[in-house]
Amino acid sequence: MPKMIKGEYYLIQKTNYIHANPVRKQYVKSPEDWVWSSANAEGKINIDSVI
Repeated sequence: MPKMIKGEYYLIQKTNYIHANPVRKQYVKSPEDWVWSSANAEGKINIDSVI
């Protein structure tokens, strides 16, 4: 069930969880290596356009 993000701590917690998923699945060694991750500054996600 979706939950509303009400605070900065919860947002950071969920962002870290999402970044760690490809690492947990052993697709990559670090979140920055995942091409579709916002942790990857040179990835395919345009962070400036994300609301």
